[in-house]
Amino acid sequence: MEAKKQRRRTGSELEEAIRGAILEEVLELGYNSLTFEGVARRAGTSKTVLYRRYDSIPAMVTDAWVHLTPSLIPSIDTGTLRGDLMELGRVFQSRAERVGVETLRGLLAGSSTNLLPVIGARSWDVAHELIGHVLLQAAKRGEIPTAELSPHVVLLPFVLCLHHVLFFGHLDEVTLAELVDDVCLPLMRG
Repeated sequence: MEAKKQRRRTGSELEEAIRGAILEEVLELGYNSLTFEGVARRAGTSKTVLYRRYDSIPAMVTDAWVHLTPSLIPSIDTGTLRGDLMELGRVFQSRAERVGVETLRGLLAGSSTNLLPVIGARSWDVAHELIGHVLLQAAKRGEIPTAELSPHVVLLPFVLCLHHVLFFGHLDEVTLAELVDDVCLPLMRG
């Protein structure tokens, strides 16, 4: 009986399989247990293929996160700026829980100085897109004078949520409400 020959994947098909395997491994095993061997096995490829693409675990996780994160983010529209900001905080918290706080901490701690700007830029892009959309909706509803705010104000909800998740491991509803009501809304309403 002849052994079944597996078709060799290349290009975007292989990259998609690798990135999916990386995220599955992280979610199932955690960042600290992630290995090139485990990802290769799950992706149905070899470690050599991975080593050609990535020089480290943080580089591998960052690549998967950069390419797959946008498709995992829901659209938010509760009808009010406060409701949208609260929901954004819940989304950030739930994603942090899904990925794991230890994964986030490990990724930042293990990243090289040239990889950290990539992580920062991608975080900035995704957060700016999400929060910018929320602000545009709020401006259309007349809740804020304009959606054109300082980029630092726009990113403030994300930065505050990330701070609580990284340093305290969670973001509870009471703290989230305080951040939204006492910090974000006053700044955004001007």
